[in-house]
Amino acid sequence: MAVFYPDRKTILIAIVCIIVVGGTYIYVERQQNQSGYSQTEAATAENGPSAVSALSGTTSDIVSYDWKKQFISSSTGAFTAVGANAAQRSASDQPLTFTAQFGRDFFTKYALLQQNNLENDDVAVKNLINQSMTEFIAGAPQPKTYTTSDIASTKESGDAADRIYANAVGALFSMYAPRDNAAIIAGDALDQKDPKGAEKIDPVIVGYQTVLKKLLTLPVPGALAQYHLGIVNGVSSMLFVTEGMRQVFSDPAQSMVALGMYGTAQDALRQPITELTGYLREQGITFSGSEPAVVLLSIE
Repeated sequence: MAVFYPDRKTILIAIVCIIVVGGTYIYVERQQNQSGYSQTEAATAENGPSAVSALSGTTSDIVSYDWKKQFISSSTGAFTAVGANAAQRSASDQPLTFTAQFGRDFFTKYALLQQNNLENDDVAVKNLINQSMTEFIAGAPQPKTYTTSDIASTKESGDAADRIYANAVGALFSMYAPRDNAAIIAGDALDQKDPKGAEKIDPVIVGYQTVLKKLLTLPVPGALAQYHLGIVNGVSSMLFVTEGMRQVFSDPAQSMVALGMYGTAQDALRQPITELTGYLREQGITFSGSEPAVVLLSIE
């Protein structure tokens, strides 16, 4: 399975959001230690929707963002706070969120610019941003990848076995596959400045978890194993990005990484399904409107 690198434009947006908000890491700390809706949380939410909506914009819309202005104007207090909080969290041996890791590493690099009086140097700032983006993308978590040893491949073959399998997969998707879009839910929660709104993603996560669990135990005719493995890994990818977007308030950097991978994850699930249905057609296997397998045809 290919490595899922988040879209570079999405990561650019994520870094802009973290820099502009400035207190993102502080927000993460406060959310874990108090209830209620703080000013920092409001700032995070207010900047979130623009990031989400920007994903549908053009490349020029994103590139035209005034990096240096935002970077310099937010650097003094924000990066000091981020670095100090990250240091405290590291000292207490508590695991860092992806956002906290980024804040800590970015602060360290930016502090070096300040020490060398380079914070107003356009080239130095640009190099820092490019380096941080590259490291951010390279360090992004990946969906779990399964192998043939993880699926229940059998020696069964023939049209009857293929039909039983296809109907079983169709039934799983019909009964358990989520109908809601986690990206839309996360965007709505940000629009409404409502961290609890992200809880609506939980049933989506459960849906993908259920489908994945049942796919791993479903008997698969040997000739269809490659398609089934692709479907399993596609569902795993959708589960990964959905879980990432669930963290839109608690770990915004991870959420943006997930959003950047969302389209790729959709393709990773759609492709093996269309390949499976194509294979079944080649074998002359068709399905009536009452058979569960027809849901697979609609995914095309």
